[in-house]
Amino acid sequence: WLSGWNQKLQCYVRTVQAIYPIMQRQGGGRIVNVVGTAARNPKASYMAVGMSNAALINFNKALADRGAADNILAVGVAPSGVRTGRWERLTKGRAEGEGKTQEQLQAEIDATLPLGRMASPEELGDVICFMASSRASYISGTVITVDGASTQGVFN
Repeated sequence: WLSGWNQKLQCYVRTVQAIYPIMQRQGGGRIVNVVGTAARNPKASYMAVGMSNAALINFNKALADRGAADNILAVGVAPSGVRTGRWERLTKGRAEGEGKTQEQLQAEIDATLPLGRMASPEELGDVICFMASSRASYISGTVITVDGASTQGVFN
């Protein structure tokens, strides 16, 4: 799991290293990091993911502090499950392994969620677009949780 942890973290760090000087030259910009709710909702089965997401939240805050003088805002968006193509592929394999249809498995998962469903990619995209827009000009250094009330914590 260590290589996966490093790989996830390094993708964000290297991307910021590449774009930061460009943003400085242009007088600022927005960085939106998608970090995931596992950072604040630890589970043994998601240990590596949770650790890397927690590190990304720390990275995001430090980046916001550093970027403030250059008008570079950094925010995180922490989604829980989103019904993407990747999710569909993962649940297909899991459903087959459990002797269920993919629809049965998805219905079981949805039944455990407060809103009774997962987020759509469009719902997450809307939040990301807002955070990258000029309408979010005073939001930096924080993480917005987009989880349909599924995270079991008060500091989301």
